[in-house]
Amino acid sequence: MKLDPIQRFVVNNYEDGEFSYIESLKEARDCGDSLLLFLLRELSVAQDCCDLDTATTRLDMAIAQLSELRNKFMSDYEDEDEDIDEDDPLDTALADL
Repeated sequence: MKLDPIQRFVVNNYEDGEFSYIESLKEARDCGDSLLLFLLRELSVAQDCCDLDTATTRLDMAIAQLSELRNKFMSDYEDEDEDIDEDDPLDTALADL
């Protein structure tokens, strides 16, 4: 299935147009960028994203959710800074931040 106009805008502008060659969701799946695939799915006519207002609202919601999750990661990291468990993948990942 070909990309709709909002999805086309995404691929033309995401990562400075690095993925502008993408013409379909299948190609997006194959490119290996899961954030791009999320954006194309979330900002699709098939998901009732038919205008700029809806697209920007959905982007704002995703940004807010990601920011909240990031803040929780950072809060947990700061709270446990001295108690990093090297056998815990989350502690290890947070320690690498």
